[in-house]
Amino acid sequence: RYLIIEGIGREDWWTIDFTLEELKTLRVRQRYGDRSHFYDGMFQIPTLQEALELLISLNAKRKQEDPNAVLTGAYVEMKWPDYLWLEGFNVNQMAYDLFKFYGLDSCEGANAKTPIIIEDFFESTLDFFRKKTDLPLIFLGGFLPIEYIAKKAHGIGPSIDKLLSSKDPFTPNDYVTKAHKAGLKVHPYTLRQDHNEYGSTVCERNMNMLKLDIDGLFTEYPNAADDFWSTEGCKTTLAGFLTKFIEDIFE
Repeated sequence: RYLIIEGIGREDWWTIDFTLEELKTLRVRQRYGDRSHFYDGMFQIPTLQEALELLISLNAKRKQEDPNAVLTGAYVEMKWPDYLWLEGFNVNQMAYDLFKFYGLDSCEGANAKTPIIIEDFFESTLDFFRKKTDLPLIFLGGFLPIEYIAKKAHGIGPSIDKLLSSKDPFTPNDYVTKAHKAGLKVHPYTLRQDHNEYGSTVCERNMNMLKLDIDGLFTEYPNAADDFWSTEGCKTTLAGFLTKFIEDIFE
C-alpha cells in the first residue's frame, strides 16, 4: 500500500500490515546484488526478543569460560517511532518493557549480561528513554546543533561525510573536536568495503576515522574493520576500542 511517512510517500510492503506469524514465513536475503548470496533463504527474520535471548545466552557461556571476557552487546535503533505510534504501536515502550523483563533496563543490569545502547534519529525516542533509564543514548544524523544534542544524549552518530571536509572527502573537519568538547561520544556511520560515496575501501576510511579520534563506528564489515584496527599500529583491537566506550559510558 501507499504510505506517506515524514513527508515521503512510497508504495511498498510494510511490516505493520502483517502478523508475526506471517513475517516468520519469510527468509532473509542479501539486498545488494554484488555481495555474496550464500546465506540467502537460510534464516528467518529475528525479533528483538530472540536476539536478546541469544546474546544473553552466549555472553553467559563466555563468562563461564573467561570471567574477564568481552561481552557482545546490542545497539538498538527504533524505526519510525512517531509514525508507528500513530498506527497504534508504541515501539519505545515495547522495547523498554523487553529490556526490563530481561534485567537490561539499567547500566548495571545490562553491563552484567548484555550491554545495551539505544540509538535513533528521533528525539522522541531519546526523550522517552532518558526518563526511563540510564542506558546510553546516541542521537543519529548530526543535523541538529551539537550543544542541543548534548542535552539529550550521551553521544552522536553522524554520517561519515559530516566529519569530512566538503572540499576533500579524505580531510577531517572539526566536527569531532566540537562534539567532544560538548561531552559527546562520536560513532559515525557506515564504513563499507563497497557502496561508498567516494569509492574508498574500508581501510582508507578507517585511516580517516583514526585521525578523527572517534569513539566507535558502524560498519557492515566488522571483520575487515577489526583486522585493520589490529594491524595498523593501534593500541587496541576494534573490539577493545568499543568495549572501552561502553565501560566509559556505563561509569
